[in-house]
Amino acid sequence: MPIKDTDFLTATMVVRALERTLFNKERTARLCEARSDDEALRLLAECGYGTMQALTAEGLEEALKMSRAGLYEMLSKHLQGDYAVMLDVFRVLTDYHNVKALIKGGENQQLLDLGRVPVKELIVQHNEYAFARLPGALGDAARGARETLARTEDPQAADFQLDTSCLREMLALAEKSDSGFLLGYVRLYIDVYNLRSLVRAQRIGKGADFLRLILAPGGNAPLSRLAAAQQSGTPIEELFSSLAQAAEAGSLAARGEGSLTEFEKLCDNALITYARAARKIAFGEAPLIGYLLEREAEMTMLRTVIGGRLGGVPAEQIKERLRAAYG
Repeated sequence: MPIKDTDFLTATMVVRALERTLFNKERTARLCEARSDDEALRLLAECGYGTMQALTAEGLEEALKMSRAGLYEMLSKHLQGDYAVMLDVFRVLTDYHNVKALIKGGENQQLLDLGRVPVKELIVQHNEYAFARLPGALGDAARGARETLARTEDPQAADFQLDTSCLREMLALAEKSDSGFLLGYVRLYIDVYNLRSLVRAQRIGKGADFLRLILAPGGNAPLSRLAAAQQSGTPIEELFSSLAQAAEAGSLAARGEGSLTEFEKLCDNALITYARAARKIAFGEAPLIGYLLEREAEMTMLRTVIGGRLGGVPAEQIKERLRAAYG
């Protein structure tokens, strides 16, 4: 499906206008330092989160839910027909999140809308064990994870099955989209997942067999080298050239010499930096994808900031927890 950049001229103009309302470092600092809840609410309203009557965790989640619904509705208008597959790359993440929640906790878990499968329909199919009706590889992955959990009583093992299936689906959809920007992001996303998995495995002393179960194909770092890293003694930082800073921090964390928090922050920073590169692209699908990624990162940031404020965490400590785009 060859992409015509000119198909996105209007959409790019819409996104460029919306980018002006995104939280930047200055706005984020103001939110962290706001002297009252009312001041924080005014700033949130200025940036499009104006549905809260009071600053509460529940109110924030409802505001984020409405904002995310509006985001996907807007993007759906511009990503129609063959281009809809680009948005499906991100809907897949929601589908797998919901399946994980249902398998491990049932209907009482927090399920998210805006996946390919409506939440109500997914609950019915889960209760009826009707996984064959789920799209893509989701059905097989859900059935396999549920059987694994029943057999092993190990939620983590079920998660690994779902995670790797999710990443394979994301990669297949990104390849189908013909978007180089989207494909580049998904490959980087897989690299980040594999890097985190490798660091965790080394910290707990797991070997190559374990890595082969949890690593996902399709990233920039060759899967064969990653799986053999434990035996070959190859330093982590030599495996992930596209994640130099994060890989160096991960290498230290794997040896117990560095901060896991700093490592996780640098992983997220790499993804945010990639998304922001879309701002330099004049028009096309990349600005839309970049805007979606920035908004998703912004919502994560807002949970950190508001959660910190509500918990009485000092502003400077909240800032230290934030990723590069907001700290």
